[in-house]
Amino acid sequence: MRSWAGITENTPDGRPAIDDLPTATNAFVAAISGGGFGLSPAIGHAMCEILVHGKCSFADLSSFRPSRFGNLAPG
Repeated sequence: MRSWAGITENTPDGRPAIDDLPTATNAFVAAISGGGFGLSPAIGHAMCEILVHGKCSFADLSSFRPSRFGNLAPG
């Protein structure tokens, strides 16, 4: 028998954070929780398209921008 315990961190709304970082050159974020590992292939494909072509051709990723948390209070 095996078991595991740990903290699974997540964004406040439980969705991935995917975008470039406007304050840095050639810096991108693609963050998912431990439970979101099943999204990894699609997010990897999307990030590849963003890096090569400047945008994702198969999905609108605008709702995943980290800037959606800009008005959250700390804590």
